[in-house]
Amino acid sequence: MVPIDLAHGYEFKVYAHWTRRPDDCAESGQRVSQIKVFVPIGAGETRVIEGAGGLVVTVTRRT
Repeated sequence: MVPIDLAHGYEFKVYAHWTRRPDDCAESGQRVSQIKVFVPIGAGETRVIEGAGGLVVTVTRRT
């Protein structure tokens, strides 16, 4: 994550990439889910970001 200083706090760039098997394992190949998003988050806050295929990213800012 990369913090970006804003006038009213911080915004973090979140990038997650997940390669998985197809939902039907009989199929060949792979499936890819990814998340690319800017997340505004204050100290002590938690954000949950959901992507396709069950990809979930939880971001907590401590300070």
